[in-house]
Amino acid sequence: MIKKPTAYYLIFALSGFSGLIYESIWTHYLKLFLGHAAYAQTLVLAIFMGGMAVGAYCCSRYSSRWKNLLYVYALVEGIVGLCALIYHPLFDAVTNYAFATIIPALNSPTAVHLCKWGLSTLSILPQSVLLGMTFPLMSGAFLRLFPKRSGSSLAILYFANSIGAVFGVLASGFIFIDLVGFPGTIGLAGFINIALAITVWLMSRRLSKPVTAFPAQEREPAVVAVTPPYLYPLLLLISLGTGVASFIYEISWIRMLALVLGSSTHAFELMLSAFLLGLAGGGLWIKRRIDSLDKPLRFLAFIQISMGMAALATLPMYNWTFSVMQWLVRTIPKTDQGYLLFNLCSYGIAAAIMLPATFCAGMTLPLITNILFREGYGEKSIGAVYATNTVGAIIGIFSAVHVVMPALGLKGLLISGATLDMALAVIIALFAADLATRRLTLPFAGSCAAAVLLAIFLIHLDQYKMASGVYRAGVRLMTPENISLLFHKDGKTATISVAMAKSGITNIITNGKSDSAININKLGPCAMDEATTILSGALPLLYNPDARHVAIIGLGTGLTTQTILTSPHIERADTIEIEPAVIAGAQHFRSRTDLVYSDRRSNIIIDDAKSVFSSNGRIYDIIISEPSNPWVSGVASLFSDEFYRHVRRHLQDEGLFVQWIQLYESDMHVVASVFKALSKNFADYTVYLTGGNADLMVVAKKSGSLGALNPAAFQYPALNSLLARINVHGLQDVRIRALGSKTFLDPLFQSYPITANSDYFPVLDQRVGKTKFMDTGAFSILRLAGGQIPYMPFMQLINNERTSPALSAAAVGEDCGMTLLARRSVSLRQYILTGKFPEDAAADERIVSGEIRSTAFALSTMLVDINAVPEKVRREIVGTAAITMLPYLTAAELKPVWDAFEKPSCQAAMSPGEKRQLEFFRTLSMKNFELVAARAQELLAEDGQLSPGTRQYIATAGMLAAIATGNRAAARALYQQGFGSREQTDIVFRLLNAQATL
Repeated sequence: MIKKPTAYYLIFALSGFSGLIYESIWTHYLKLFLGHAAYAQTLVLAIFMGGMAVGAYCCSRYSSRWKNLLYVYALVEGIVGLCALIYHPLFDAVTNYAFATIIPALNSPTAVHLCKWGLSTLSILPQSVLLGMTFPLMSGAFLRLFPKRSGSSLAILYFANSIGAVFGVLASGFIFIDLVGFPGTIGLAGFINIALAITVWLMSRRLSKPVTAFPAQEREPAVVAVTPPYLYPLLLLISLGTGVASFIYEISWIRMLALVLGSSTHAFELMLSAFLLGLAGGGLWIKRRIDSLDKPLRFLAFIQISMGMAALATLPMYNWTFSVMQWLVRTIPKTDQGYLLFNLCSYGIAAAIMLPATFCAGMTLPLITNILFREGYGEKSIGAVYATNTVGAIIGIFSAVHVVMPALGLKGLLISGATLDMALAVIIALFAADLATRRLTLPFAGSCAAAVLLAIFLIHLDQYKMASGVYRAGVRLMTPENISLLFHKDGKTATISVAMAKSGITNIITNGKSDSAININKLGPCAMDEATTILSGALPLLYNPDARHVAIIGLGTGLTTQTILTSPHIERADTIEIEPAVIAGAQHFRSRTDLVYSDRRSNIIIDDAKSVFSSNGRIYDIIISEPSNPWVSGVASLFSDEFYRHVRRHLQDEGLFVQWIQLYESDMHVVASVFKALSKNFADYTVYLTGGNADLMVVAKKSGSLGALNPAAFQYPALNSLLARINVHGLQDVRIRALGSKTFLDPLFQSYPITANSDYFPVLDQRVGKTKFMDTGAFSILRLAGGQIPYMPFMQLINNERTSPALSAAAVGEDCGMTLLARRSVSLRQYILTGKFPEDAAADERIVSGEIRSTAFALSTMLVDINAVPEKVRREIVGTAAITMLPYLTAAELKPVWDAFEKPSCQAAMSPGEKRQLEFFRTLSMKNFELVAARAQELLAEDGQLSPGTRQYIATAGMLAAIATGNRAAARALYQQGFGSREQTDIVFRLLNAQATL
């Protein structure tokens, strides 16, 4: 027999470790099925606690009859482990069957919700019941083995289980999921439980004789002198009430801190861990004191009132946390070490808010259990207290999310929890057996009432700070002086705000993060997001102007749905939004989006996309997905292989899928992971740049080639008006935003060593929290669209586009840098030919920059007197001019430029190398790609006078030409000629190498 209790503490700590892995991983699984992280968190908390209540209740009824509790404990741990090993395949099979068969057969949203919540409950309830049995079983077995000082024993068991849980949730979120995905993480937890089962079974076999009762001589005398007959139900009521209050706190703090720390998955795990740390600390603190308390009921009353007061104190502290986070984001370096420090500091903020109250909460259950245990209620008190506390937790979760928060907001929710805790203190004092404690009833009641009234009337949560999103870039906090807050509501899943700047640019904000912005003043400046939201609706119409049925995932401002409804052919536009508060807030954009609410073709559906598609059974011509950034908890699943596979089932064979992908707070590995998932599910796609070159818009086709843009949609007056606002007046303004097709870009994305984003291996969810902190972006992809490489003609050839659009007429828009480059090329060409810049461009330094002016003046001087400029300078200038003009001007537009150098005076003065260089550029402009590749090889081999920039350009052009004509061997040879053995990290060369090695 093992005499030392340390082994049992370690076993129970590991049990808590695996138990919180389950809670964490179940949340990840169920948010895939329920459609939102907040719903999954609520349901898992409720079922986890409810199941544990049932398990604890069973133990309270029957544990005294079981001869060897360690045997039963080992059996329970073993079954939990086996359930974990089969969870993933079972979940995958059941949810796929539900989406494919059960949900389509249901005829109402209510039935769908009941189905999803019912299946989710069944998937975790049995294991939760078993987990609920572990604490009473281990506690009972421990007290049978070590009956002296029962209070300290219970306290240290609470502590061991809770501290294990703290590390379990952190290890799951930060380590295991990243390494082995969901299946590996839950499997690992299962193996831990099985190992514990075997260990405890072996330990139980070493017992010489099972201890079935507590020897009378080893029991300590009760501390409480008088035992009231109502003590047992009173303390169970207190246990229930403190469970309600504690989980009201948890819901309140998680929602409040999401506005400070961000609503990422890792932020949630930090908050949950901090909550558990407080419980563990309280259990550890009371360990040495619990058995020596003279009046434990009075001490319990003091704990309850202290807990309520500490919870109220978090309200003024909360406003201060925004300034702390602002300082942290601005101060901590954007490095790997800085990211670790940032998470530690975020943990510190969560702990500062949660620890005082949760520390008190951690003392309540050991204290209540010990009082009942020592008053002769035996083992049943352990399970009974645990069961009523977890029932209270369920009540607290559902009342917080569905009743109190929608009615009173976050502040009211937290105050309600604190009021309940302090009311419990008054009840304890009122019904205490000793007179001295009963005399505290009025002072307790008065101080509690005063504290609650002070919190209601004197403490205000700053809604401007809450809407600021300070966790992103340490931005200046919103104030009434610079922002008008038009709307603020604590919804069921998120806090939604609508904020308007003095310019009229108005943001819809989710948990402090702006999801979209437009200018509600039609005559005011255009917001950056307007280009993204308008193009997300317009682009699919330009490919399929006759589309009739469209689904839009995410309402945002409503401008995308408004754009879709400008088409007279649309018969139905379903906008799917999961948070009702977003719909209420979006009403403030109605001056720009009235069709969303007034057009009979528009339908706003409150649900998640997967459920809507499965339940309505509709097949759409176009599906548009505009999710928030993937670092937001739950959003990464809208960029996954499984989601795209699901979307395909609800598209026509010729249907189009449009995906918004953010380049900011991301990196190329993240973008590549998304495109790998897209590529597996769609036959073709083309990528466009929108929104100030900070966003990508992907138009993908279910089957067949995407084909060419159709100008018919420009005949719709309302659509034309929207497009004109973002400087899109014709096909040239759309095509200039094109970054590339699947044929061209897919080899680049496949070259990144990252797997396709998957629901069960969520590489995005694990990676983007760090990219958000680092404030990185996948902006290197913009190099493919810049003027430094002759990119556009080759993209068109690879896309089998036989005619090249004239891009020189592209309108200048601040949202698209490529339009500036196109106008720059036009301005330079005009100066070369006429000696003047275009009037509308001459005064615009974005177009006619200092470099363009100096190049233009030097070229004019050369054409007048070529000998006035040295050959080396001439070649540099001609190379710069060619690089500027070639990507955007047609062969016809460039022909007069090359012809200007055919004058006898120029030809006589130019060296053979200069002539070959000019001829190469002429050939390139004419898109004679076989000849381009050959002449590039000749130039690189023979001409030692090329400037480094021109040499790189010619090598790049030659490689692209060779790739475009299928001669990849020549492309590899040109790479060696141009760059030798030097490793090139630039994305252009990554693309070239990826294409050349196909």
